[in-house]
Parts: sequence; structure tokens; C-alpha cells
Amino acid sequence: MTSLPLTPRCTESSGPPCDRLLEDPETVLADRSQWPTHVCPDVAQASTMVWARDRAQRLYGSDLPSAVADWMQSYPLPVGRWSLPAGVPALLAPLPGQGKAAIILTPALPFMETHAFGIVDDHPLVSEETGGAFDVMPVAMQFCLAGWSGEADTCRNQAARWWDTMSGIPVTGRPPGSTRHTIDDYARFFIAASASLGRPPRSLDEFVQQAPEPLARDTVRRNLKDWGTSWRSFREEHAKRR
Repeated sequence: MTSLPLTPRCTESSGPPCDRLLEDPETVLADRSQWPTHVCPDVAQASTMVWARDRAQRLYGSDLPSAVADWMQSYPLPVGRWSLPAGVPALLAPLPGQGKAAIILTPALPFMETHAFGIVDDHPLVSEETGGAFDVMPVAMQFCLAGWSGEADTCRNQAARWWDTMSGIPVTGRPPGSTRHTIDDYARFFIAASASLGRPPRSLDEFVQQAPEPLARDTVRRNLKDWGTSWRSFREEHAKRR
């Protein structure tokens, strides 16, 4: 059985480190300036493997059935009852229906156990543009709560909004009135970033850092491509309008 990566390190040099999501998720999620705009593959898989190991050991101790040991190393990790492979009991799947998690966060809230699952489709995709950085087809951030805490709703909203910002898609239960960004939003953000810098942003990274709302670099690039343009063309067009 493959050893578990208990302490993976973030390998991205730009932006907040993603490994802190595993070490101290409640602090990171509570502060937008600490929200990672990426998740390294080792960090993401460690989060699911360690969570699965702890859950399986509660049920079986150290004598794990082979099907459960294989499940622990599956990625994305099946966490919906209809997604479980044969031989893995439903007690190990906290979510109803189907669901596979690309990342699992466990904030330490008082009086309760909280698990936040970044649910993706069946096939994680690796982006050539980012050199293998974590890039999946996100679906939603779902939650499993045990006990009670007045901080639960805040934690859920923060985790869902981070997932939405990082992935660029809507999440289940997002706040009323919240919508995806449009190209007009990016134009407004470009104006705001230019005002903050005293000049147009020179790079996509600079644009993302200076935007008045949290943005993910890869999401911006992907959206611009979907809208039939590129960062270079978008910058040239809007720099002329200043």
C-alpha cells in the first residue's frame, strides 16, 4: 500500500500557499487574502487520503479490508453512497447519492465535526498551461456536519465562496444574487486595477492581484478564451480606453 503524504507542501511560488488549507482551514477560509487560487495535486490528494484513512481506521482499526485500502487511495475519492466501489461499506460515505471529492477540508469548529467536500466530475483534468497544476471539472462544495456550532454557517459560506472563486463556477447554496463574472465585470476590474496601480496592469497575475474581487488566474484565462479573446487582446483593448 502506498504511504500517505501526510505533510505535502505547496509548490506554486505565486499566491497564497494551498497547503495551509489542510493545516489551518478555518483561518485561511476566514481571510480572503489567504485564499489560494490553485490547489497542488499532492495537497489535494493528501487531503482525501488522510480523511479516508482516519474514517476507515475509526471503523476497522488498523486491520483494513483490501477494498477499503484501495478506496482510500482512489482519486477523486468516492464520498457518495452510489459512488462507492464494491466491498466498501456505506458507513464510509457521508454524502447521499453520487459524489467524488477532489479536496476535503476539516475546519476545527467548537462542539462539532465539520467536513467540506470539493465535489468534481468523474475525470480530473490536468492543465498543460499550468504544468500539471490542479485543474478539475468542479461541481459543488458540499458539507457534512455533526453536532452544533454557531460558526457552522459562516464556515460553510466561506468554503463555498472560496471553491467558487477558485473554480469559477456556481456552487450549491451560494448567496442569493451572487452570479458568475462576465467580461463586463472584468472590464470594471481592469479599470479599478489600473487606478490602483496608476497604470494598466502589465500581466494577468498583476490584474488578478489588483482586482477588487477575488479572482483565480486560470479561471480568468479560461473565461477569456471562452469569450473568444485572450489576456493580451483584452489588455490591449482596455488599456486604450483609460
